Amino acid sequence: MLIACRTTILRTALVVGLLLTAWPGHAFDIQKVTSPSGITAWLIEDHSNPVIAMEMIFDAGAANDPTDKEGLANLLASTLDEGAGELSSTDFQSALSEKSISLYFRAGTDRFRGIVSTLTANSDTAFEMLRLALHQPRFEAAAVDRIRAQIMAKIRSDTQQPQSRAWRLWLQELFPSHPYGRPRDGTLESVARIDSDDLRRFAKAGLSRQGLSIGVVGDISAERLARVLDQVFADLPAQSSLPPVADQQPISDGQIRVIDQDIPQSVIVFGHAGIAWGDPDYFGAALLMQIVSGGFQSRLVQEVRVKRGLAYGISASLFPRDHSAMVIGSTATRNAKARETVEIIRAQWRKMAEQGPTASEITDAKSYLIGAFPLRFTDSPAIARSLAGFQHLGLGPDYPNQRAAMINRFTADDLKRIARRLFQEENLTFTILGRPQDIPAGSRAKSATQ
Repeated sequence: MLIACRTTILRTALVVGLLLTAWPGHAFDIQKVTSPSGITAWLIEDHSNPVIAMEMIFDAGAANDPTDKEGLANLLASTLDEGAGELSSTDFQSALSEKSISLYFRAGTDRFRGIVSTLTANSDTAFEMLRLALHQPRFEAAAVDRIRAQIMAKIRSDTQQPQSRAWRLWLQELFPSHPYGRPRDGTLESVARIDSDDLRRFAKAGLSRQGLSIGVVGDISAERLARVLDQVFADLPAQSSLPPVADQQPISDGQIRVIDQDIPQSVIVFGHAGIAWGDPDYFGAALLMQIVSGGFQSRLVQEVRVKRGLAYGISASLFPRDHSAMVIGSTATRNAKARETVEIIRAQWRKMAEQGPTASEITDAKSYLIGAFPLRFTDSPAIARSLAGFQHLGLGPDYPNQRAAMINRFTADDLKRIARRLFQEENLTFTILGRPQDIPAGSRAKSATQ
């Protein structure tokens, strides 16, 4: 079923970054459960409430869409639960509703997620419904056309939203010949070309046990979970047959690209190449981004909003995708103030690279990344999501207990070195949508002052 609300790319980046930097490890005992056929899941048993949540991550996503059928993974995620086995779309959804089962799928750029939440009493039905959706989706023409129409309506809406358009154009600029430069939802033309056979082929090729990560939380024993894992996943293909996605550095050359649109504000998206999550410097980079753009006291918010009132909000984050690492930020300001805003961003990048963070900034950033994150993960589905995410990132079950040390080990000298590496002011690339004064439409200047 189509999920109407899409998380923004920057919010996604922030969530990924936080997943990698903090976790309430002291509160949970993570068990590694392996089924008789060798399928592995991480489990936190909690019998205090009769609820079970499971999240699975497949190694597939919009980056694997064929070049002429962008949006295929997204349409697949939106139609997998639109009927399966002997159940039509209506009957399938009614069966879920009658048992208070939540089952849905989401396609990201590099990930394909499935989420199921159920009462323990209805868990047999929930896991069987999940199995049917993964193995016997119907992809009835009427259901596919209905969901397609919803997606196309959303695409039309997004093209009218300056923020969405600016993000899309920035990615196209930095990844002109790579899947990361394509719209995840596809285009009106590409989505119209997708048929039920395309959906079946992608599901068979991409929903495999290769790279499968599973997190489970709630009222289920390790013994029962092992049986469920084989029931649901054992018959999936062992290997993915999707074409590989190439690694690609973003083409961040320090230019400013202005796209004319008659709107009262200039929407600004900026960034450059970043630091990958597996890099030894990643957690240090996360600390630095917290200092520059992590909250109301961050440097960018203070300089842009508090001191000058140029924008209501401004944010930037590490964005580590599987095949490219980026730093991405955005803001919106009056057309007359776009040039000033760009220069402030550049100045803050330059200052951090040259001087690094202060001792008090380091202390505050470490305290926040270690202490605040657990407050956001207080329900079973969110914890299951994190367990699956940790696995997919190659982290071990001991990560929750190690995360504080992984953050605290960075010294001021370490962070100064990483700041010089991360904050590439000369490569800071901007896309500005609007009619900014003193920056002509179509401009590709190296600096807003040129």
